[in-house]
Formats: sequence, C-alpha cells, structure tokens
Amino acid sequence: MNVKVSIVIPCLDEGRFIEQTIDSCLASSYSEIEVIVADYGSTEPATIDLLNRLNKPKTRVIYERGSGLPAARNAGIKAAQGDFIVSLNADDLLHNSFLEKAIRLLEQNPMAGIASPGYHTFGAVHYSWEPPVFHFGRLLAENIICISALFRKQAWLEAGGYNEGMTDGYEDWDFWISLSKKGWTSIAVNDAPLAYRVLSADSDGSKHDLLSKQIVSNHPELFHENRLDKLWLSWLRDEWEVRRMLRRRLGQDIELAPIVSIVIPCYNYGQYVEEAVDSCLNSTFQEIEIIVVNNGSTDPYTIDVLQRLQRPKTRVIHVQTNIGLPYGRNVGISEARGKYILPLDADDKIQPTLIEKAYRILEARPEVGFATVGLEYFGDQSWVWIPPEFDFNRLLSENIVCVTSLVRKNAWLSVGGYNEAMIHGYEDWDFWISLCERGWRGTAIHEALLLYRRHGHSLSYDAGQKHTMIVQQIRANHPSLY
Repeated sequence: MNVKVSIVIPCLDEGRFIEQTIDSCLASSYSEIEVIVADYGSTEPATIDLLNRLNKPKTRVIYERGSGLPAARNAGIKAAQGDFIVSLNADDLLHNSFLEKAIRLLEQNPMAGIASPGYHTFGAVHYSWEPPVFHFGRLLAENIICISALFRKQAWLEAGGYNEGMTDGYEDWDFWISLSKKGWTSIAVNDAPLAYRVLSADSDGSKHDLLSKQIVSNHPELFHENRLDKLWLSWLRDEWEVRRMLRRRLGQDIELAPIVSIVIPCYNYGQYVEEAVDSCLNSTFQEIEIIVVNNGSTDPYTIDVLQRLQRPKTRVIHVQTNIGLPYGRNVGISEARGKYILPLDADDKIQPTLIEKAYRILEARPEVGFATVGLEYFGDQSWVWIPPEFDFNRLLSENIVCVTSLVRKNAWLSVGGYNEAMIHGYEDWDFWISLCERGWRGTAIHEALLLYRRHGHSLSYDAGQKHTMIVQQIRANHPSLY
C-alpha cells in the first residue's frame, strides 16, 4: 500500500465514536492514506472490545498505555509511514475533500508546514470557525490553527514532536508554536471543514490561564516581552493593544517603556498639582509616565507637596531656579521615555479619554505631528471652547491649538523644543507654529477633553495682558512666515 498521509487517532474510552471517525477518513477523496488508532489506556469494556475486533481497511491499532494524549499522538506519528500527518480526535469527522486540498496546497507551498481547515461544531453547541491568515505573532496570542490540521512529518521531527508535558490540554497550540519557531508557516484550507464534536454546552475555561502560562514557560525565548512586543506589533500595528496583551499574558507588573509621557511643569502650584496627576492616573490609556518638573518653586507648601509626592508611574524632576515655563517643559520632555508627549499645566486636569483618542489618531496618521482638543474652562470662568478644523494659515493669526495637545516626541526634537525665550507666555502657540514650519501637520478632536482652570494668577491670564508684545515676539521668531 502506497501511503502518503497517516491519520493518527488517539483514543481513550471513545469506542462509541471512533468507528464513525475512521469511516470519515476512509471516505476521503484522497486514497493514499493509513489510519492509526493510538489507544492510551482505555478501561471501558466496550472500547476495549471494539479495538480488539476492529477490522477496517487501511487501519491498525497501537497501544501507548497511560502516558497521556500528547504521548499517544507522538507514538502514532512515530509508527506512521506517511510524509504527511493528521492528528484527529476520536470523536471528530474529517471532511472528504480536506486531505486532497491540503496535500495540494503544501506541495505548492514548500515553506508551509501546516495546512489548516476550518471547523463547524456539532452536538451540544453549533458554530463555525475559519482559520485567519497565518501570522506568528498572532499564533502566540491565540491558537489560529485547527487541531486536526495536516502537517509535514519532517516538521514534527524538527520540532521534537508534541510536548508530552501538556497532558491537560493545549498540546496542539504548543505544537504549532514549536513548528512555527522552526520557520514553518501555516496555510488555510477553504471549504473543507472539520466536524468538531462538542459533548457539553458547559465551557470549562478554568484551565486556560494555567495552560497559557505553561506554554509561556515552554517557549521563554518567544515570550520575552521585547520579542513578543515586536511580533505582536508587526501583527496588530497597534502598540497599545500589544501592551494590553503583553500584560494579560506576562503579568500586569512587567516593566515596559511608556508610550505617552505626560510632562507637568509646576511653579508654586502645590495646591493644584496633585489633582493634575490624579486626572492622568484616571485615564483610560495607562501606558504612561508622569513627569512633574519642580520648576524652581519657592513656595514652601509646593516644595513640601513635591517632595512627598508619591503616585504610581510618577516621578519628580527638580529645577533649582525658575527661568521660565518653556525651559521647564523642555527639561521634562528631554527626560521623557514615551514616543508621544502630553504637556499639561499643573493647575489643569484631563478627561479620562483624552490620551486614548489623541493616540488613536496619531497612530493611524503618521503625517500628523500633534492632535489638539477642546477646553472646558472652570474656576473663575465657566465655558467651553471647541477647536476648529486645523488650518495652518489660521494658526498664524490666532492660536487654535490647545496647550495640552498630544505631540510626537520626534516632532519636538525636530524643532529643538519650546523656544525658551518665550517666558511671558504663548510658548505653546509659538511651538505649534514651529512644528508646522517644519512640515508637521496638526489635527483637531472636537471635544472638550481638557479641564482648563482660570484664576487670576494663571500664566495664561498674565499672557493675555501682554498679548500685543508676545504676538510681535512670535512674528519675530518666524520671519519667513510673516
């Protein structure tokens, strides 16, 4: 008998299903097959009797006593004559065209080691699943290959077989990872789904976390946060989602560099700064660091607040002498580790979704250097300002960008930071003009996502009293634009 495909069926007390499973294999349109039933410790009399008298074409029984399901799969594959293997559960049914389609795909794609069908469930639960396009990073996040995929025996040999320590489940997922890290990829087989039997509608998810951790420990070189970060980012193109997945998989306490650095210069604003920090910690986006810059405070209360400030993800940098707000901003940003910067005044607060919404825009639009938001004034005044559509020409005549806008750090670097001569105010307006002069574009989120405090001692209030002088200074800073 010429055998090209060996179908290995582990069996443990599943005599009531196995003949139907074998018959589904023998009904395949691809005839160069053998069926190997690997019994691994059946004690049920009916199953033992059935296997003893089993007499079906191209079918044989081997015995692998008491070693578990992965060992039974390996024993069957060791005994296999075929160059291609299907490991089939004893209660599932193979589609009659699957083998023919899968063999053709692997012969046409020599770099592919696995050909995965979809499946539809039957029995207690009914749904369908189709394999997605293969990506190694995605495979490390979820099992995207059907348990009864066809694979090359050579790939099995290179991977060292199924991990026989995975006796409680997920041995197939672990095996696909082992094959993939040897360089093998998977290809989807369309319109030939496995019939996957579900005996109970009650889903037992209690072992998922334990088995996932076991897979992580089996492949430590893959599940290191730096390697995983790169693989998942190449798959998802969404750094924030990758971080959330990393924390779910490796633990919330893993050390990862922040994506967004919030820089809060503070000069004698001890009565407000803790509110500003807490508003950041309440953000829906938590891949952050908070850098509070003590910008030469002289007020004893502020000095005391900043010396004892202890908040998660927060550190304080001390500047001995106050030489202006733009200098304090630049000091904090120069220490920032995030690729995005959110400048925040020490007397203001952000709404929980500000960072998330601005981040989504900048991630999706690499040509945009900063994303601005609207303001809700509170304190001495109460009103709302919503930014117009961003327009550079309009920016030259009026500041249409909120001081607390999310900006790329490399954009900040490209213009040399805030102009430290702008000590009387409007340093943010001057900064946005500098970014646009360098070719960066802005965009607006038409929501009031910053809580902007108005009081008689605010820097913006002082700047308003010197408006004409500061506008002349901005014009002098950008002579080619004016």
